[in-house]
Amino acid sequence: MNQVKNILFGFFMASFLWSCSGKSAKENTQKENNDTTAVRNISSSNSMDTLLSQHWAYKEDYDDYDNSNGLDIPYRGYCFFLDGTAVKDPHEEMELGKWNLSADKTSIEIKYDKGNQETFKIYDIRGKALVLTNADKKKIEMVGDGVQEVNVKDDPYAISNNNWRIKPTQKETPEQIRQRLKGCVRFFDLYYKDNVARNKLTILFRGLPSCFNWYQGGITLQNEDVLDEKWIDCFYNKEQAMDAYKMADKVISKKYNWDKEEKNWVKQSAGVLDQMYVKLDSL
Repeated sequence: MNQVKNILFGFFMASFLWSCSGKSAKENTQKENNDTTAVRNISSSNSMDTLLSQHWAYKEDYDDYDNSNGLDIPYRGYCFFLDGTAVKDPHEEMELGKWNLSADKTSIEIKYDKGNQETFKIYDIRGKALVLTNADKKKIEMVGDGVQEVNVKDDPYAISNNNWRIKPTQKETPEQIRQRLKGCVRFFDLYYKDNVARNKLTILFRGLPSCFNWYQGGITLQNEDVLDEKWIDCFYNKEQAMDAYKMADKVISKKYNWDKEEKNWVKQSAGVLDQMYVKLDSL
C-alpha cells in the first residue's frame, strides 16, 4: 500500500522516536483535559501500597537505553495498580495478573492469569527506587518516576487497556476485529497522553505491538512486508490481522482536524488518535 497517502498531518518530521522514556515527571497533579490525563506525585507517600503502585523498570534496562543507539535491547518491568492488578513486561512478552502485599509489608506476591506466580522480598523502597530480592536472594534494582495516574482507567498499561493484546482462542467476527483495532488505537492515545502528563522528554515505543509508524508530527501505516509480527499475533491468525490492517488503512486515510495552535506535537497526535478511535465506528 502506498505509504504517502497514509500521512495524517499536513507536515511531519521524518525522525523515529525509538528512544528511552525521559526521566522527569511533574511534581503536582495535572488537570485532566482532552489532551492529557492527570497524574499525582506519590514519591513522598507514607503508604507502602501507594508507593508500589507505579511503573517500575529494571534499572539496568533503564540505564542501558541512554546509550542504546537504537539497539533492540530488553525493557523489562512491572506495573502495580492500587486496584490490585499487575502487568509484567508491557514492552516485552506481557503478562497480566494480580499483586498482593504481605500483611507485614515485607514481600510482594504476583499471581498471573496463566497460573504462574512470583514472590519478591522488598529489600528497600523509596519514592522512585525499589530493590527486590528473589528466591535466590538476588537483588533486583528498579526505578520509577514517583507518579501514578489519578484514574487507573487512564493508565495505558492498565489491564483494561491491554485486553486487545491478548490473543483470542477462536476466530473473531468483523465487529470483534474492529473492537480489537479500536483497543490498539485507544492504547496509543492514552500512551501519548500519559507521556505528556508525566512530562516525558522522549517516548519509548519499542516492544509495543502496532501496525503504525510513529513520527514526530505524523503517523503512517507500516508496509505489509514489514508488518510487526507482535501485532499480528494479537489476532487469531494472520488473515484476521490483515482484516484489521485493512481497517487501519481505511481509517488512517480519512481527514482529521489538526490543532495548529498546539505547540506540543504529542498532544496533537493524541488529538488525532481520539478522532481515529471515533471514525473506526463508521467503517
